[in-house]
Amino acid sequence: MVIDDIESRVIDYYNKLTNMNKEIRTWPIFDFLRLKFILFREVLPLALQLRDESIRPRHWNDIRFEVKEEFNENSPEFNLERVFDLQLHKH
Repeated sequence: MVIDDIESRVIDYYNKLTNMNKEIRTWPIFDFLRLKFILFREVLPLALQLRDESIRPRHWNDIRFEVKEEFNENSPEFNLERVFDLQLHKH
């Protein structure tokens, strides 16, 4: 699945969510999901950049320094959830 397709699906789901009736939009889960969709759309371009072959070890070291946390970018545990946990989109 290409990134454009993923982004398109996220937009579709977000639109379906925000077009729900007023009662549903008052539920706490509504805001939780809405914010998750917004965050995902912010992080998606970053995920593309992190996969780029031009990223060198010195770049990863700079990222580790910036977030002040150690991680192994080559580990199977380094996934989108970890990117969210590290809040890389804020750096």
